[in-house]
Formats: sequence, structure tokens, C-alpha cells
Amino acid sequence: KVLGEVIRATDYDAADPAAWLNPPYNTTDIKAFMTKCKRFAATGNTVTALIPAVICTKWFLDNVSEVADIYPMFPRISFIGMDQGIDRDLCIAHYSPTSTGALKPPIYWKKELEK
Repeated sequence: KVLGEVIRATDYDAADPAAWLNPPYNTTDIKAFMTKCKRFAATGNTVTALIPAVICTKWFLDNVSEVADIYPMFPRISFIGMDQGIDRDLCIAHYSPTSTGALKPPIYWKKELEK
């Protein structure tokens, strides 16, 4: 489902059972965002988010590790309007009632686009 308006992910409070959310990439806001994702998923909802793969940060350890399935993304993604790729590795965090916190096989997104 595509929302008709742009809203801050940290303000999203959906009645829908599933959501794709792009987080804020600053340290302060991503902690709140990931805490909300974990809580939303704990009520039986599904959340998928493209997030920095910074596995040694407190917000990642508290809200992603052992909770969401993690899919590393290769190669680094270049976003529209940016000359360079984002300066860190990214992953997909997938929270669902069946998620085990497993590290899943990498997603080679560029190969998929070239098919």
C-alpha cells in the first residue's frame, strides 16, 4: 500500500498489518524509529525497512538483532540526487510473526535489476 502523503516514519502509526518504512538516517531518530518497528512487529504486524547495517550499535542490538531477519544489500546503493553511494552498508530488516533474527543470504539488488 502506498500512502497518499509523505509522513515521517517515526510518526507512522498504522492500522494496516504491514508497512514498508524508510528510516531517518541520523543516530537520534533511527533509535526511536527502530524501537517503534520492534513494538509494531511485536503486536503481530509485518515491517520491512532499509536500514544502515551497523551491527555494533546499541539501537541495532536492542531492536534488530535476534528480532528481525536481516538481509545484507550488495553493492552499496546510490540514491537519486546523490553523486556517491551512501557512506555505509545497508540491509533490509524484516520483522514478522515468523522472524527469528536470522542473518539471511545477501540481496544482490543490482543483478536483479539487470535481469
